[in-house]
Amino acid sequence: MSKKKFKGASIFKDRTVILGTLHGKEKVIAPISERELGVRCRAVSDLNTDDYGTFTLFFPTS
Repeated sequence: MSKKKFKGASIFKDRTVILGTLHGKEKVIAPISERELGVRCRAVSDLNTDDYGTFTLFFPTS
């Protein structure tokens, strides 16, 4: 069985993604995002995502 990749993944390839999360979710989210989207993930811990009830991926423009 072949795996299908996200069709729009090529627009993210080789970009750095800022992963705002708490409680260690980056250990699961980062490897999958890097493999499936071709990005480099950097986690930030000074963003209290509990205030928002979720994690977030941020694609800086520069």
